[in-house]
Amino acid sequence: MVYPKTPYSKKPIISVIMRCHNDLIHLPKSLQSVFNQGIGDLEIIIIDDNSTDNTWQWLKTQEKEEKRIHAFKLKGIGSAASRNFAIQQCKGKYIAFLNPHDEWLPMKLWEQYTFLESNKNFIMSFTDYLHIYLEQNNVLISAFDLCPVFNKQINNKNTYSYFSQADSILPCENIINTSTVLVHKHILIKENGFDENIRHNQDHDLWNRVSRQGNISFTSKTGTKHLLTNNPKSVYLYLEYIKLKYTINKQRTAAELNNKKMAAFPVTILKNKTIKSLKAESCM
Repeated sequence: MVYPKTPYSKKPIISVIMRCHNDLIHLPKSLQSVFNQGIGDLEIIIIDDNSTDNTWQWLKTQEKEEKRIHAFKLKGIGSAASRNFAIQQCKGKYIAFLNPHDEWLPMKLWEQYTFLESNKNFIMSFTDYLHIYLEQNNVLISAFDLCPVFNKQINNKNTYSYFSQADSILPCENIINTSTVLVHKHILIKENGFDENIRHNQDHDLWNRVSRQGNISFTSKTGTKHLLTNNPKSVYLYLEYIKLKYTINKQRTAAELNNKKMAAFPVTILKNKTIKSLKAESCM
């Protein structure tokens, strides 16, 4: 890869965390998007969590070429534990996350950073993101469009706004994609990072907890492309499944929203499911 000659210091402002497990096919493009953010003072902590596709060999080569890349190899400890390990390595004031199958749009990180630096009463920001079907490069849907309750918060397009009632809306609608987040490091440390005892939706749980620590901002401007690489039928079912779940969540009572077990549903696509069966299941 060819890395831009952006000036940087030994003490980064932002630490970017990437956790990989057999993602080498997407990792180079994802990593390149980090260097299109207009920020030189950053470090990139990349965890190879026991990959078998030559990810580690590729990372060691990149680490030699670019001093801001710091690679670590772990023994298949999982996403939450890998990210928690990475958080402990971070030197930056802020932490951002990027999944290796996602990509940041240019200057996304710079815009978040300048907002948080200018608005000290906010501890975190996140952006909208697009679901992309990679094989056809089709934009399938905007994440914010899937969330009817959250959508009422959007008043000014493409500007940062205060996420009011975050502690009640987030359990209802899992609107925050971890690849869109920029958050103060000390907040993650205070919350002890991702809960390694939760099997699914560790990130949803963490952002719920963070929302109770201070003000969160968001923008409806798209900052990230979230890549879907399944076959078209699976992708379609996946999106329909999400829509149905969000519809159910919209109808939940306030008491249900405080029930962690109900809030932490796994957003996955089940084999051999049809739209008809998903709809029947959603009405139970």
